[in-house]
Amino acid sequence: MPSIETKLARLNNYCREMERRLDHIKVEYDVKEKFIKLNSRLVAPRNNELYRLNVPDESTTIKNIISNVLLVFEKVPLNRIIIEADVDDFGTVSDSFKVSCQFLYKNTGYDQVKQDIISSLHAVSKAELYNVISVPANMLQLRFDGFHDFEYTIIYDYQNNKKSSYQQFFFPKFTINLLSLVKGLFENSENTKALLSFSLLERTKLVFLKGEVRPNITMDYDGDSFDLNDVHKMIQQLNSVLLLVPQARIGGLWLKEIHSSDSYHYYHSEFTLTATKDFIAYQFNVTQEMCNGMVNAFNKIIENYSLINIENQSWKSIVHVDVSVTDGYWNIRFKDYYVDFDYQQHADFEQITADVKRIRNAIGNSGIITAFNWTVRNKQTTKLLCRINFDSKLSVSVPMNPQRIFAGVKNEDQITRCFQLINASYYLVNENYVIDSVNEVD
Repeated sequence: MPSIETKLARLNNYCREMERRLDHIKVEYDVKEKFIKLNSRLVAPRNNELYRLNVPDESTTIKNIISNVLLVFEKVPLNRIIIEADVDDFGTVSDSFKVSCQFLYKNTGYDQVKQDIISSLHAVSKAELYNVISVPANMLQLRFDGFHDFEYTIIYDYQNNKKSSYQQFFFPKFTINLLSLVKGLFENSENTKALLSFSLLERTKLVFLKGEVRPNITMDYDGDSFDLNDVHKMIQQLNSVLLLVPQARIGGLWLKEIHSSDSYHYYHSEFTLTATKDFIAYQFNVTQEMCNGMVNAFNKIIENYSLINIENQSWKSIVHVDVSVTDGYWNIRFKDYYVDFDYQQHADFEQITADVKRIRNAIGNSGIITAFNWTVRNKQTTKLLCRINFDSKLSVSVPMNPQRIFAGVKNEDQITRCFQLINASYYLVNENYVIDSVNEVD
């Protein structure tokens, strides 16, 4: 196993140099490549917390968890183990641990996946019976990326667990319904991307918790309206997943701009699903009237909650709304709006400042940038993500010296610094620090 101690030492040095306090830690272990990636959320210490700059040595705890998980799934092709936890004055918070065990399949048929899922569920029950892991597995995630790319994840959440399900076997009804759903995903001719989460605390039946559906249709917006044919295809793909999950209802929608050219903008849609107590498959009636209604709903979202007049076509818009559908009528409530840019080449301060100015000019007097994330890798800006609120109208200033953005960044480090608007100025509220270099061994 690669050295987690070395990465923790690098994190510790960074925290001391930059006066940061570790708030949350996430470790990703690639089982096949024997490689560890360290991800951390850091915050600024308060005046009396400078003693907390030292990162606690949790290498033993992390290694023990990895060893236990490998023991549990020794007969199943496990790909990745993800361990995360909050950190306080005394180290990692024991009841905040979350362990995700991922199984990934590429161009694999249903029969192989079916057998591995059955073996995994049996391994979970057996491990609980022998107390290999002290809490029950509480969630199962299914991710289907189309064309037989499939992933399932078994999650142990130490905070959200139900002891009464511990050491219980999975009832045949649970397994049959689960495998039927997985088979439906593999047989889905639309190849719609989906992420579906189910409870493992209720083991007598399959209980849906939440999900996402990402149709692979690129929808064309010409400046006035979305293309009706694109929306029709998108509804068909959405229906293909809703049919498989009777308890799912649409709760939200993301419209993500992929690229733009002249007056044309191209979007992907992503629907968030919530759970209901009903067991009736909810599907859209694919009629001309229904498609026109959805086109009108999408048009209103872009018209009311988007900036399609940004001069720089490299910037992409992301709109997030809450949705409830009643008798075919869409009730929409604005939630979030983002503009982001991935820098393919080095961007100097002048370019970044000019890009942000374009956004502020596009917003005009209708809103304000309430937060932004600035991602740096190898001492170069790679991404900017701005969150915009159309209800707030303030004049703001940025008191920070932008040179400080790059402070502490080493080669191969990736840091996302998150700034938030507070009292008419932007302040650094937290940052995400990633150590994933591969040149460290035991």
